[in-house]
Amino acid sequence: MAVPFSNTKIRVPQGFRNLLEGFTREVLRNQPDDIIIFGARYFQFLLNARNGKQNKNIVAVVFNRLN
Repeated sequence: MAVPFSNTKIRVPQGFRNLLEGFTREVLRNQPDDIIIFGARYFQFLLNARNGKQNKNIVAVVFNRLN
């Protein structure tokens, strides 16, 4: 997906929209006081899940909530 920005076309990486939608949903659901810390923990969780470092039961619960 290309987005016009001045005379430059910016390409949005595949999966970026889904990533931000999932994060936005969790922010709205949890209403954290510190969105930056929440975001850091959220994305660290996703990274650990992708690398197989999270408990598979927890990963299933979180990803089911995201879909």
